[in-house]
Amino acid sequence: MSQLMSVRETTTQHVSINGFDSGLLRANGDSDAINRIDTVMEVLRRSDGCGIVLAGEFGVGKTHLLREAQLLSSQESHVVSLRCSSGLAHVKLGTLSPLLGDVSENYLENLHLVTRTVTRVLLAAAGGKPIVLFIDNVQNLDEESALVVTQLAVNKTVSLVLACSSLVQTPAEIVSLWRDGMIYRLDLLPLTESEAPGWLKESLGGQVSMAAAQALWRIGGGNPRFMSALVQEQIEAGTLLNRDGVWVVSGADLVCGNSCVDSVMTAVGALCAEEQLVAELLAVSGGMALNHLMGICSAVAVDALQKRGYLKISQAEQVGVRLAMPLMEEVLRNRVPVGRSRELRQWAVGDDADSARSGIAAYRLASWTTECGMEIEPNQALLAARDATNEGHPTLGLRILTTQSRRISAAAAGLETARALMAKGEHLGAERLMSSPLLDDPNLDIATWLEVRLMRSSLARIQPQIGVDARTLLDEVAARLFELAQANGGHDPLDEVPDLREELALVMAQQAMHEGKYREPEVVLEGLRRSARQLRVRYMATLALIEVKALTGRAHSAAALAEGLNNSAEFNADIVPLRGAPLTMAVAASILAELTGHRMMRTSTGTFVGARVAGFSELAEGVTATFDGHADAALKRLIPATSQLEQLSEPAAVRLGYAAAAYAYTLKGDDEAALASLRRSESKATSASRLMNTVCSYFQVLASAELASKEKALIRLFALADEEKRFGCSSVELLFVAAAVRLGALTAARRMVDLADVVQGELSTIYAGFGRGLGEQDTTQLLAMAELATAHDEDLLSRDIARTALRIAKECADKDAIRQAQRVIRAGVAKLGKVKVTAEDGQVLTGREQEIAVQAAGGVSNKSIAAKMHISVRTVEGHLYQIYSKLQVSSRTELRETIS
Repeated sequence: MSQLMSVRETTTQHVSINGFDSGLLRANGDSDAINRIDTVMEVLRRSDGCGIVLAGEFGVGKTHLLREAQLLSSQESHVVSLRCSSGLAHVKLGTLSPLLGDVSENYLENLHLVTRTVTRVLLAAAGGKPIVLFIDNVQNLDEESALVVTQLAVNKTVSLVLACSSLVQTPAEIVSLWRDGMIYRLDLLPLTESEAPGWLKESLGGQVSMAAAQALWRIGGGNPRFMSALVQEQIEAGTLLNRDGVWVVSGADLVCGNSCVDSVMTAVGALCAEEQLVAELLAVSGGMALNHLMGICSAVAVDALQKRGYLKISQAEQVGVRLAMPLMEEVLRNRVPVGRSRELRQWAVGDDADSARSGIAAYRLASWTTECGMEIEPNQALLAARDATNEGHPTLGLRILTTQSRRISAAAAGLETARALMAKGEHLGAERLMSSPLLDDPNLDIATWLEVRLMRSSLARIQPQIGVDARTLLDEVAARLFELAQANGGHDPLDEVPDLREELALVMAQQAMHEGKYREPEVVLEGLRRSARQLRVRYMATLALIEVKALTGRAHSAAALAEGLNNSAEFNADIVPLRGAPLTMAVAASILAELTGHRMMRTSTGTFVGARVAGFSELAEGVTATFDGHADAALKRLIPATSQLEQLSEPAAVRLGYAAAAYAYTLKGDDEAALASLRRSESKATSASRLMNTVCSYFQVLASAELASKEKALIRLFALADEEKRFGCSSVELLFVAAAVRLGALTAARRMVDLADVVQGELSTIYAGFGRGLGEQDTTQLLAMAELATAHDEDLLSRDIARTALRIAKECADKDAIRQAQRVIRAGVAKLGKVKVTAEDGQVLTGREQEIAVQAAGGVSNKSIAAKMHISVRTVEGHLYQIYSKLQVSSRTELRETIS
């Protein structure tokens, strides 16, 4: 590592590209491939160097880039292509043999003669054209060939385009060319998470849902070769689907076929034996403590794999290490024979299957043990399966249950299997299992009986069509526990199972929130957040509290909790991914973002099992953008999120997605698309939480106000606001009342002020000032609030407030206020993008008028404007007359102040 760093620090001729480059050279283009090839060709055209070296691990596109550069170079240069191999690495001048022909062994001893011969051969073949020498896998170039190639470059006989996996392993002569500034270096890096969607969109020729992009990026580690193999195999297997022009994942598990195996094994084949041992051990164990791994394997091999980007180090209390690419882990784990796996297990943990010092997760160790053909205790298998499901690996949990099924009771196995199926989103399969008569056996112990009822209540809340009421089930639980306590002299039957008591408290709280009773469970949730024994329960209780506070007017408190959640080492994204974040949390997060600007839906879930959470997160981003009025940005998220969640059978989320899209389309003035989305939203009749129904209604009403009757929409908005007041959801009540005021219900301004004064958040401050300015007909106050809204990126709200100020200013014939209001409106329209402009926006300049206004305000004369635009001076004067009239200005000075 130190050698590489010292080399990097000696020169500035270094470009790093992983989709978007940085460094001395800048590559321009619409795609990653264009960026890279443009950079290579730019270097070859320069006269101050003699070529470029491409550095990157297997699969990042070096060979493909070489071929593209060869094709382009061949149009004006003589191209020579050589390829190194590990077999030729120790053969003297082996790589250059195609250019030497049949020469004696003695002749090869004189490298000066060899260089002259190669030069003569190349010049004769080039016929006067420039020569470009391409060499792939230059890290395998033998020492003598490296000296000759270096001399050819120094003599300016050839320009070089070299490719290698790492400069550290490349012959010193080649490295010296770079160190001396004679060749440039282009690092080809894996795609980052933010670059993956664009790469996939270009590769697949259509929009890609966040869930699909995250899954393919994470599983393939951002390696384009791996991701290409993954994409093709998932399409063939039906786990990656095109739905209405959007690529979505089906929610099923990863399919790993021959193409993926071949790609991974090619990369692994380039590793030395010690590096392969490290990779195998981490694949079958799922990761272990770094110090424990380095006690078993070569530290040099571990360091080499880390430099290649094949390892991921976690900075928890016990530093852990695992393979960075789940695809590599899956392929290697499946290819390790049972005997070899047992040998590796013996090295890792010996005879102590409970060893904590290894850092191997208990459920991973249990799975490894069963895959080795060894048995584990039934209770241990059940706990391991549950842990695997809770940690976001339900398929692994099912695997453990399957291998140990003959030793586990049918009731216990059915319960854990249903839990895993629910985590995978296979709710109907879970419901069938939970309907088993075995789970109604009166002889079940109280813990199992309670778990069954809790599971059934969760299913009933998610799948209301199964005909079971969640509240009824929970009331049955409360009654049974009360009876048992009475029969035992007041002794709580859950004293022996405190984890179940926490689960029950959490489920009861979630049910109350589902029904809209947000204040009711707050004390219980706070207690769970602070002192629950289980990490998952603390995490879920924190999420629920954020939702409660966001909806009941305490947005700052909610934002502080969210910030603590994101920054907490305990709730590190690798340890507790957002696998449990419910749909309502996504919606509450969008409301929280609207009130405070705090974006909390951070998701690191990248497996196909996590597609549901990624879909919720993308939906939340789309809803937030819709609240803000940024229609294009909203639809960019809403369309793929809705397609993805429809594939995953989430009708409540789909209904919300279409409702938000309908309103976004009305903002753009696309009434046909808005009406289609509104109808699709209204057709998705589903039993959902109060919050989901409320927010759906919010967007449906706003869309209908533009498409049908504004008067009816106002009546509906006030009815919805009154309903939220009854349930104590002051944040949502404020949104409804404010929407009514923005639609013209000026008499509600006082109610908006009163609500805004008690609801936390930056938006509340703006609403309060808006209401007071409206009540006092104060354009100065209104325009100040419009500017404040603009500062918080609330551009639609800014435009609405400025519209109100414009109307009042016109009534008072206040030209200064009219000019300022129209300036704010124009700025808002420009930031909002393609939005519908109406008479409420005042006199809006046409495109040509805008062009002339900018030039006139900049001091350009009418004659010069006419010459530039190829029109007459009289036409310019006519446009300026219209501009002055629309903007209420009388001079170029006022014009400059107005449009600045």
